[in-house]
Amino acid sequence: MYKSKIFTILIAISSFTLIGQNNVWHIGSSTIFSENEWQKSSFKLDFTSGVPIASSDGGSLSYYESVSVVTDQYGNERMYSDGIKIMDASHVLMYGAPETLQGTGSGATASSTQGALSITDRENTDIIHFFTANSIDGNQSGLRYHRVDLSKSGNGTLNDPLGEVIVFDSLLHANTAEMITSYGSCESDSVWIIAHEANSYDFIKILLTSRVKSVTSQTVPTPTANDGLNFTTAEGRGSIDFNPEGTEIAVTGTGIGTHILDFNKRTGILSNPKEVLGARLGMSSVSYSGYGTEFSPDGSKLYVSNLLSHEILQYDLKEDTSYIWENISSPASLERGPDGNIYVAKASQNSSTSLGKISNPNNSIGDLENSAVYNGDAIVFPTSGNVSYALPQDNICYNTIITSNKKNKITKEANIYPNPAKDYVFNRLGEKFVFYNTLGAEIFKSNEIKINISNLVDGVYFVKSQGAVTRLVVSK
Repeated sequence: MYKSKIFTILIAISSFTLIGQNNVWHIGSSTIFSENEWQKSSFKLDFTSGVPIASSDGGSLSYYESVSVVTDQYGNERMYSDGIKIMDASHVLMYGAPETLQGTGSGATASSTQGALSITDRENTDIIHFFTANSIDGNQSGLRYHRVDLSKSGNGTLNDPLGEVIVFDSLLHANTAEMITSYGSCESDSVWIIAHEANSYDFIKILLTSRVKSVTSQTVPTPTANDGLNFTTAEGRGSIDFNPEGTEIAVTGTGIGTHILDFNKRTGILSNPKEVLGARLGMSSVSYSGYGTEFSPDGSKLYVSNLLSHEILQYDLKEDTSYIWENISSPASLERGPDGNIYVAKASQNSSTSLGKISNPNNSIGDLENSAVYNGDAIVFPTSGNVSYALPQDNICYNTIITSNKKNKITKEANIYPNPAKDYVFNRLGEKFVFYNTLGAEIFKSNEIKINISNLVDGVYFVKSQGAVTRLVVSK
């Protein structure tokens, strides 16, 4: 059964951990059903092989915005949610869960941009810390905490457990917008969760260890353009995102504009807010309000989608310049994939059966040699159903990998570049690097300055050196 399979792999793998990112995504259906008419109506994108595989077997909720999914390293579902219902792997309401959480909205479907977030406990990955943020259009239920123990039998058996909800609807903060995100590697013993209040300058900051250790807020007045838009006049429909290093946060939203702030991942202090994209294409007096936002894998570029204007903007953090793709079909949620690309869900849900993809996202739009490229139909699902506009951003770690002792709350990455890579990577300090595949099997070792990786197939690898672990994407 499930436990014996994990035990076998634990014997074989080396002791290291990964950055927390789920290798399997669910994407919702735009079709809305009544409470008693659930069906397998959502879709799956499986990265476990290194190449994303699309299918129409992604659960039994007809969510269209908020979505969260927890799987094992093989892509098997363990739980999923739209922030309203928590489902187990048998596609029924999880044991111990209420019929309806006070989560992201009301009725049978979610309606919060970022309203559902699952985080695995860093010491026991059978424990899921689940957070929900309310919709500004629905019940103002605030920011809430729910806890799931997947080792409990629930609707299953002792040998084949399906989990149990042991805490639900615990109120953490009464006032929240539709934004919630997290940062924390699998080697860390803690995770930061960042949300934002509605009609306020206040960010909400949660420090999570094996429990919610603290919930605080910080007032950060953000600069605005001359149109008078700012956080105090906006309810907060939009997105918030960490850069890969956890040192910066981007936020965008209706009536808010787009901002980047520094984040101290040891203290949780936010500072140096900067409005960006306001001056793009000569619009010097207009704040640019987006829907989705995502950093490139190397943190050098910020992408912002605007579903109403049908465009995606790219902001270069170093050069302070912006570029634009226009006439994009209603781009909504943006999410960095395990393969180093950025995926784009679309709000043209009545006609769309695909996801878009930004390839080469570290590069500038218009780069003459190797430009970032957008393909609006990069992932086509084998179904006649309508794919909606939510992508999961869960912070997931796997049992087979969590074997090292966690001492520091923050761990550094290895001194290796570029990432993504093609034929070679460079070892900045001449350290001994050990390369692993996604199941923890050692591939090879090297301490050369220039390391030949041309024999590696496209996919995700992990490079360890002196306590540092880097997720390396190989893309030929």
